[in-house]
Amino acid sequence: KRFPWAELIIAGEGPERPKLEQLIAKNNLESKVKLVGSVSHHRLAHLFQSSQVAVFPFTQAEGLGLVLIEAMGCGCPVIASRVSGATDAIKDNETGIFIQPNSAESIKLAVSSLLEDPALCDLLSKKAHQFAFDTYNWSHCANRYSSVIKDAINSTKIREDIN
Repeated sequence: KRFPWAELIIAGEGPERPKLEQLIAKNNLESKVKLVGSVSHHRLAHLFQSSQVAVFPFTQAEGLGLVLIEAMGCGCPVIASRVSGATDAIKDNETGIFIQPNSAESIKLAVSSLLEDPALCDLLSKKAHQFAFDTYNWSHCANRYSSVIKDAINSTKIREDIN
């Protein structure tokens, strides 16, 4: 009600979909909440680029948090649970906002803070995009892989010289 212009788009599939569909219908939110199911990478990028914020309420560790990096690379401010993987991708209140796992109140406060403050939203968006580009662009990743391979080769040569 505070943000009558806002729309919630939920992408992905899972066992909770029937329960979400029931909640949406029960609360007459069909015009405000869209369940789009699985989406292609191209469509996902479009969703991120056209969204004011992306929320990732992870309930467990996330590995690298690639979906966060993709959203950040598209210039979309991110809100995510403070779990392993997400902590590698987000600098709290700098490139995104952390929320407590399993906390609807935490999600509400974080989303509201961004929707109420377009300047903060824009700042997080720009910093997130720059971080994603600086840290995960192909050139940077290739240089890191090259360095790891060279270190491994040098380490092998040192062991051969010792033996």
